[in-house]
Amino acid sequence: MLLAVLLLTTLIASLVMTYSRHALLAVDSSSANLESQRAQAAADSGFAWAKQSLAADAGSATRLDLGDGRSVSVQLGSATGNLRSVDVDASTEGTSQSLQATFETYAVAGERLPGLTAAAKTAVNAASPVTILSGSSNSYSSTELTGTILLRTGARLTLRDVIVDGSIVSEAALTGAAGGVTIELRGGVLIQPGATLPGCAIVAPDADIEGDGSELVQIHGAIVAERLRLRGGGVLHGVVACDDDLELASGIEQPGSGRAPRAWPAALETHSADVGRLAFRGVDVRDAERTAIRSFSFPTRPHAPAGGP
Repeated sequence: MLLAVLLLTTLIASLVMTYSRHALLAVDSSSANLESQRAQAAADSGFAWAKQSLAADAGSATRLDLGDGRSVSVQLGSATGNLRSVDVDASTEGTSQSLQATFETYAVAGERLPGLTAAAKTAVNAASPVTILSGSSNSYSSTELTGTILLRTGARLTLRDVIVDGSIVSEAALTGAAGGVTIELRGGVLIQPGATLPGCAIVAPDADIEGDGSELVQIHGAIVAERLRLRGGGVLHGVVACDDDLELASGIEQPGSGRAPRAWPAALETHSADVGRLAFRGVDVRDAERTAIRSFSFPTRPHAPAGGP
């Protein structure tokens, strides 16, 4: 309903400020300023009334009767994933206006690195197959690894020309204890998360992940690490959260990064409230409306007499 307030205020402003627009076209500047101020005051009152009305209605629809045949209604559609549809309709003096939008919620990282949810930790502990690694001599080359790879504190993992069909998780991600692991990427490395942690490629808040310039990576899930330094090329298809600033060479691409909110996998707790994004659908302007807009001309104002103010 808070979203509906935003949409509703837009329409109320349109309805009320229409009067102000006509005043600006029809009268001199002093009168126009006065009428504009009155319209603004009316709009502000309408906003306050709309907020109170929506706050009192805990349902998914509400209708405000503004009197004299004017009304505004808001309808929130049922949730589909993290998307909701919003329809707003207004009518005044025989004219109807409508506005359609979609509202999407997505999580943002808080002051701490995202961590595994309780359900995700349970899934990792029960995962099969699982490869548990410790020590500094864990090196894989020209092979394919399937399932969850669990790195004990102090472990060092080197991947060279390797495909990982699963996720890499550090012990610290499960226990929350301080630790430290190292992940070295060399040559071609492809990581595709499996069913245990969907959407999560590497969840190791204590990990130092680094390449030496020879790496060509394709990582199709979220990365949570203390540090990420890639000097080669490739593509990171998911969100990345690190304690330190990212060090990515120009050959590392992040498609879509910065263009739109990126969804976090459900297996991660971001330690922050969700935020929203509102997207308005395109308006189909009718031919008659286009003709009216093209042919409209502002009325001429009479010139002041010579010598006048």
